[in-house]
Amino acid sequence: MSRRSNDATLPLLSTMPTIIHPEDLPYQINPEHPGHILRFLFAAEIIINIVEAILFVFYPHTALTLFLAPSVTITPSLLTLMQFFGMLWIGITVITALGLPNTPIAIETRVSVYRMYAVLDFMAVTSLFYLAAKGEDYSGFARKPMIFLGCYLSAAFVQRIVPLVWFPASFGRYVYILNGRRAD
Repeated sequence: MSRRSNDATLPLLSTMPTIIHPEDLPYQINPEHPGHILRFLFAAEIIINIVEAILFVFYPHTALTLFLAPSVTITPSLLTLMQFFGMLWIGITVITALGLPNTPIAIETRVSVYRMYAVLDFMAVTSLFYLAAKGEDYSGFARKPMIFLGCYLSAAFVQRIVPLVWFPASFGRYVYILNGRRAD
């Protein structure tokens, strides 16, 4: 078989396709909807998450004593579980940080991250209030911290739902500029 017939039978391997990344296209952020408020909230979320992750990973005993009933014994497996939760929190924080820049992909990331947080907050709120209602004997968690966290995360849940449902432009808006014209 000649070299020429090999090249003809495998054209896809001999020519590399051009891949265009969305960030490589020229774009313009809408000045009426730049997403500054949500970017500020993302930065605040990142700072809070870092503090929480440090507490969970490096000081799990302290974190657990804030929530557990006084009669509960803190075991090594419980400490490891809290550290694992802290490591997951670091991963969520990295995903949140992807929404900080003011680029088309970051704007789309903000929406996805807020949906994720809304689900997490809803599940946490319902679980926390359930644990508070069942009492310390059922869960081992003190009632007052569960109610406090449930109220705190209820406010966070509302803060996620409001932009998602009523103010989607608050995440930021952008348009691509193709051939010198806006692609609306």
